[in-house]
Amino acid sequence: MLIWHAPGCVSGVSSNVVIEVVLLVQSYSSETRNINKSAASCQLTASAWLKASNWLKASNWLKASNWLKAPNWLKAPALSVALILAGCSSIETRTDAEVSYISYLDSYQLNAPAMNMQRDAWPLERTEESYQRIVKSLTPFSLPVETADVEPSFSLLQSQSFQWVKTMALEETKAGKITDSVQTHYALLVWLGYGENSTLTHEQREAKALKLLRRIPKRDAFSNYLAGVITFNQKPALALAYLNRAAAGGYAPAQALLARFYQGESGVPRDDKKARSMLIRLVNNKQTPVGQKLTAYGWLGAMSFYGVGTGVNDKVAFNYLNKAQSVPALQYLQGLMVSEGLGTKADKKAASKRIAQAAMAGSASAANQLALDYLNGQGVAVSPRKARTYFVKASDTGSVAAAYNLGVDHLYGSATPASIADATFWFDRAADQGSLKAQRSLIYLTLEDQRWYDFSSEEAALLRAELQKAAERGDNWSSYALGLLTLRGQGGAADTQAGYAWLNIAVALGYRQAAELRDAAALQMTRPELERAQSLSQTLFDQIELSQEQEQEQVNQQQGVAQL
Repeated sequence: MLIWHAPGCVSGVSSNVVIEVVLLVQSYSSETRNINKSAASCQLTASAWLKASNWLKASNWLKASNWLKAPNWLKAPALSVALILAGCSSIETRTDAEVSYISYLDSYQLNAPAMNMQRDAWPLERTEESYQRIVKSLTPFSLPVETADVEPSFSLLQSQSFQWVKTMALEETKAGKITDSVQTHYALLVWLGYGENSTLTHEQREAKALKLLRRIPKRDAFSNYLAGVITFNQKPALALAYLNRAAAGGYAPAQALLARFYQGESGVPRDDKKARSMLIRLVNNKQTPVGQKLTAYGWLGAMSFYGVGTGVNDKVAFNYLNKAQSVPALQYLQGLMVSEGLGTKADKKAASKRIAQAAMAGSASAANQLALDYLNGQGVAVSPRKARTYFVKASDTGSVAAAYNLGVDHLYGSATPASIADATFWFDRAADQGSLKAQRSLIYLTLEDQRWYDFSSEEAALLRAELQKAAERGDNWSSYALGLLTLRGQGGAADTQAGYAWLNIAVALGYRQAAELRDAAALQMTRPELERAQSLSQTLFDQIELSQEQEQEQVNQQQGVAQL
């Protein structure tokens, strides 16, 4: 079957009317047609014209003309009706496959993206990023440049003036009976710039303090600690030796600082096993302040859960976390562990209580999870009102997932009346915070609201550009939708090869629904064209992977993450 398209006829037909003329030929060969695909047109050969003209006999003409009567005329382009009008100035041809493909594209309905509510259970992702988020939520151990933790005894300094300490130190020096306590405190006050030392430069104070410390025949833990602190910026290797001596002597601040240093801070090479060793010393040290001990327990719990410096051990992690400081991130992690039965018996009700505590303490992720619990009746009674309250609370405190969930909620009317306008508002908020799911949901709602054929070329071009941005970030549905727009030529030129490439990427990223459309596009290309399309697909896919790697590296750098 050939379909002949007559773009302009002169025999009683208006010039602005396009008539689809279908010529049925019972048997024909490639010799009966001369197709020029580049011009999408052909000329009838003598034999083909003869066969066509046979259909102009009275009986067939009458049958054909009957199809011009309403309502059949409206259906005519899709019917196999033998009709040819005399006086047509040019004739275009399409094969059955081409007609089928065009009809398929025109009638194809865009699949909706998956729009399910999202958990914000990042603590359960055993990644370096999650581990660092937990650790950074803990009260930090002081760095050596922070002098508050350098001073061993404020009560001593408050009761004895700088001049008294200085006098005692000088008398000891003259008598040759130098004690750790007096000399170390004097060195500390010199380093901090007390008395006449306030006029000295930082470098001069460091040199003077170190000279005083070197006079001590056998330094104690604190003097080693102070020597390590003062030496660190100039000679870090020597400073670590001093600090390790102080840690071995049971000096808790030295143990705390070394734990931080061995996590890669201040330029010290990261060594998770050494960091964990220092934390264990810290929690077992009777001299460790309560606050530092609680922090150390939380840190050890995180290391055991994420397998940092030791193997993954959920039971050990849960026991450490039970002794740790009550910070929202740790409470949320514990709540999720109880919910999933990790390291302890699963208990949805008890889990919701812990998650509620984390939410009330300010965890946006926990508030989002609590909202889902109220929506689904998990560990708590179903309450759409409370679900919405906690979704809003979570969104207002930074949860992107909660903003997206509110969009889904308003779209389907789960906890609130359905409203496209409200759904769009919340999707827009989540998209502004980087949510790909929210971005593609906005695009889909726009397409569904205005319909494809109502778009102006400018509007379609903007949507196509937005889809490309999302597709380039690795969103599989956006790749699929972009492929469809590209095949149709909406928002830009039609391009079968590029359309195929984006559809192929969508399939590769897990969106199997794009396979049928991709395969239909493949049948419209020659082998060389298909090879070029596949090559383009690979190039685009490689760029997406590279972009994702670079984006992750930027996130890691911003968070000061050293990869495991």
